[in-house]
Amino acid sequence: AGSTIEWYIYRTANQIYLYLFNGANYIAGYSTNGVFVEGEWSHLVVTYAGTSVASGIKIYRNAEPVAMSTTS
Repeated sequence: AGSTIEWYIYRTANQIYLYLFNGANYIAGYSTNGVFVEGEWSHLVVTYAGTSVASGIKIYRNAEPVAMSTTS
């Protein structure tokens, strides 16, 4: 028996990504500008509207929307 990853969130040096999988396809949202500030705490929230399209993904930093791009 195997498992399928349905979602994952990860970060690079200064960006955050959300990938969602439905078994065969994926959608993704990611920040286009720096999200993290060295030495500063940040609260991140990632939401998904359940619409099956990448535009349903939103990323927030400290309660403010983050500039982002999407792909599928």
